[in-house]
Amino acid sequence: MDLFKLYKNNEFDLSAFGIQRGERRSDYFCTPRGAEIIGWTGVDGIHYCTVKGLGKTVFAVSPMSLPGEHVFPVAESFDDFLRLLMACGDEAYVEQAHAWTKERYNEFSANNPSSPEAKAQTEQLKSKYSITAIEEPFEYLKSIYQGFDPAVIPYKSEYFDMVDLPEPKKKQPFSVYFSLTNGVGSERAGEKKDINRHFSWGGSEWFIPAAYICAKGIVLDIFMEADGEKTYDFIFRQTYGSVDEQESKQVGLEHPTPSPEDNPLAFDFDATLAINGRSVKNRQGQGNCWVKDTELYASEEMKELIDHYGIDDEKCIVWRRMCFPWATKSKPNIKTLTLELSQRPHAALGDCFSVERAPQEIHFTHPITKTPHILTVTEYALDKLSKHARFSDGYEYPAFCAKMAYSVSPYISPIGFTVSDTRRSDPPRRSPEAKAQSYDFVSTALKIIGGADGPETVAIAAPSEQRVGYACSALTFEPQKTVTWQMLFREKTVKDAVIPLI
Repeated sequence: MDLFKLYKNNEFDLSAFGIQRGERRSDYFCTPRGAEIIGWTGVDGIHYCTVKGLGKTVFAVSPMSLPGEHVFPVAESFDDFLRLLMACGDEAYVEQAHAWTKERYNEFSANNPSSPEAKAQTEQLKSKYSITAIEEPFEYLKSIYQGFDPAVIPYKSEYFDMVDLPEPKKKQPFSVYFSLTNGVGSERAGEKKDINRHFSWGGSEWFIPAAYICAKGIVLDIFMEADGEKTYDFIFRQTYGSVDEQESKQVGLEHPTPSPEDNPLAFDFDATLAINGRSVKNRQGQGNCWVKDTELYASEEMKELIDHYGIDDEKCIVWRRMCFPWATKSKPNIKTLTLELSQRPHAALGDCFSVERAPQEIHFTHPITKTPHILTVTEYALDKLSKHARFSDGYEYPAFCAKMAYSVSPYISPIGFTVSDTRRSDPPRRSPEAKAQSYDFVSTALKIIGGADGPETVAIAAPSEQRVGYACSALTFEPQKTVTWQMLFREKTVKDAVIPLI
């Protein structure tokens, strides 16, 4: 039995409870868009309605309320609304109870008993439609109000101008696209396929909630939980930099100034997806991190994403969205889906050293593998760039550098080991004799030398079969008396993983 339909067809009315039919539309500034009016109280513009898009819930609209509180729920359905009126005897209880205490409600009830008309209407509804009054109306009204989010009310745009409140952003439906354009253009969103795969890898917990089947391929959302204590420790040291020894001991830091390689959020990996046994590489992707109550890692977009997937926002989260094209000309019928994960080499800073002459041996220990090695400097010389390497653009460029050739035993490939100057190159300076040329030409010259911030260190890796490495120091206007060289290592520390998804 649809009681709301019967009410709209004038099978019964609610006048005995203080609600008149009146106008079916409302021009009040606070009436929500899509409102279907149930009735009016005739006092202060108060009226009741349902709202399109918000189900069967009955709302009270009170134009005299405070900004943001003009509309609130009073019943989960029209049937419950009737049962509330039968229990209370007057709509005033229903409209005001959310702001009362239980004592205030009982006092009002004792001083305002149901009218004879309300009692007669209650008995008529009971006998004709077999409905009964709600037993605990105050508790019902309190519970529905306390679980209410005011942001769901679709107020008109002019409402926010009138009450001087910012208009909330419209929440877009959660959609995933292969091109990562967020729906710009004619591309269709991917079809979600639940995965809900939890696994451990590299000392961290991982979660793949879903795959999205698109016309061009598959998109995966991949989440990693980083170590919370290490993450907050890194952010603290990154934010406040070096601290004195006493302060360092107080906060329990062994190394006050962190290296980017120490960032627990910086775990980097490659991914391959085997679709029905045929492997494809990740073509494109995006990512972000979430660390609650931090300026850098607590964006609204990430909060919405982890909330969408039901991930605890107290955790430190790394997110990667990866796109894998189809290995076939057309979208296949997916029977099996397997993800292959491989850590990219982890970078770690090693010892610093200076060279006095060649040959010279430097003993060091690999910071990742803990293997002892010997770096032998085979050639070492100061040098200066030739005149033809200069530019006639109104700037002078640094020309002095140190060059070094070396070998490492046991051997480490040039990919896993490099040496560079700890000093940055001197920036170009304005020539007093010449006029500067156009900005574009200067910009080009800077790029050739090594970047807008000044020339960067030049490191030249020899062919692996020669097992010789080369390094060039920063470029300076005056020869460096002593160059401090820094070792940089890259090594995989985690074994590859194969994760069945379907």
